[in-house]
Amino acid sequence: MKKIYCFFVLISLLAILFSCSNETEKVLSPPERGQNPVVFKHNKQEFKIFNYYQEFQDYLNNAKEQPANLDELYKQSIHEALRKNGFGYSQLSDWMFTTPTDLEATAESIDSLINKQNSINNSIKEALIESSELLPGENKTIHVLPAIPEFNAAIKEINYVGGFVWQKDSMLILIDPLFLEEDLKSTVAHEYHHTVYKETNPNVWYTLLENSIVEGKADVFAEMIYPNTDVAWSEPLSDYDNEKVWKIFMENLDSKDSTIIQGFINGNPYYGIPQWSSYKIGKQIMERFLEENPNLPIEEWTKMSESNIFSKSKYDLN
Repeated sequence: MKKIYCFFVLISLLAILFSCSNETEKVLSPPERGQNPVVFKHNKQEFKIFNYYQEFQDYLNNAKEQPANLDELYKQSIHEALRKNGFGYSQLSDWMFTTPTDLEATAESIDSLINKQNSINNSIKEALIESSELLPGENKTIHVLPAIPEFNAAIKEINYVGGFVWQKDSMLILIDPLFLEEDLKSTVAHEYHHTVYKETNPNVWYTLLENSIVEGKADVFAEMIYPNTDVAWSEPLSDYDNEKVWKIFMENLDSKDSTIIQGFINGNPYYGIPQWSSYKIGKQIMERFLEENPNLPIEEWTKMSESNIFSKSKYDLN
């Protein structure tokens, strides 16, 4: 399926290489150690990259003195910094903002990330430039938050880097020191697409169909830029799972039931739904859609409704 649109991707990427201005070259120069935020402009967009290493170090230093008061100390150091930079109370209640309690392991992780700070910032900047060349959008803020040791199993499953988007102007990157550069860039590209999508589609209450295709859009976009990155959630369903999963999917296309939607994301063993099924189905639909509509610009299919994409994909389950 990839071959159908590879030619158009190649042309776009060649255009990037030959159209990069001196401004682009300048923003790729290494930032000063500890610079926060890193701010740069590319074409008409401004980007800000915040990291929270100093806030984590403040938390760890205070935690040594007050080990019985970790939750409050974490809120004072990390939550307040995030709120100052645009996060709301409802977002800070999500699991990725949990208080770290393994202080020694957290300190080791922060030290390692600080040593890799320039590399992290430059990888993010390169991914933002390449993404915005293919799909221009509004100004963006990127928040880089260390993945705490309590999330080791989950972050390992997604190649040590994850991303989250709640609104059109910002993304959160959750990162472990074991990340690989290509995985970080691919994640930034995926989340960047979500932010641009939200510029014209602000609705946060998605149906199962919408949720799946929104992720499929972001996955094929990231793959256009970083085709050699392997992500577990984008691998096709096995022949064994495909028929039963699609049957349940078709029965619940318009459902907004969070239990059903989460079951397609996290897996539901009772119904035989594997983990990441919504991502896998969404990518299948988008790949078929691009086969049927190979000349449609990225900006157009980004804005296109998910129901229209599903219809125009002419997806045949047989």
